[in-house]
Amino acid sequence: MNYIKEINSFYDWIETNSISHSAINLWHALLHINNKASKNGKWIEEFSVAISTLSVKTCLSKSSIIRAREQLKEFGRIDFIERNGNQSCVYKLIAFHIDTQSGTQSATQCGTQSGTQSATINKLNKTKLNNNIISVANATPPPKKDLKEKLEERQKDFYNQVAEFSKTYPPEMLRKFFNYWTEANQSKTKMRFEIEKTWELSKRLATWAGRDKEFKNPINEQEQIKTKSKLLS
Repeated sequence: MNYIKEINSFYDWIETNSISHSAINLWHALLHINNKASKNGKWIEEFSVAISTLSVKTCLSKSSIIRAREQLKEFGRIDFIERNGNQSCVYKLIAFHIDTQSGTQSATQCGTQSGTQSATINKLNKTKLNNNIISVANATPPPKKDLKEKLEERQKDFYNQVAEFSKTYPPEMLRKFFNYWTEANQSKTKMRFEIEKTWELSKRLATWAGRDKEFKNPINEQEQIKTKSKLLS
């Protein structure tokens, strides 16, 4: 899976699928945990995590987590298996995008043995050739693929920083903020916020919220509802 693509696709998906804020919060936590559990850049299909850990990451109670995961399963975004005793639940994220590398491996396994061997040999020869070119030309800049991967890693870190404000600002506003400030330059080496001379995330978000006409403070809304209820009673 691609971390950033999954996040953008998830927000596109919730535009037509109404789920609770708790479910949105839990999905982000599971995606983050799944990403951290990945090995050598390869996402694992299933992973286990304790409810206590999810509670810390989402600030949700045990009962809220249970309801949220049931809703995510009902909408086809996750699957999970409960285990007996004190064993943690096993989760599986239903990806929006299929990993190209995994699909290639599956297709190779379905092919003939001779075809697989030929493809492997060609790949090894190509790798050796690329290594020779890099070793000879020491001044050659890093391949674009490496630069792209490094950029995506920094996008993930920036997303996690923005996600920490999910209790303060609405998801749609955070998404717009994230998409704007992670726009890459022409050479695909830096994002918009990295070019800024000064940067303090909390202050930037506060300024953005002040200019966002759609922004509404959830806490103020709750207080207004309570006040309105008292006046009507």
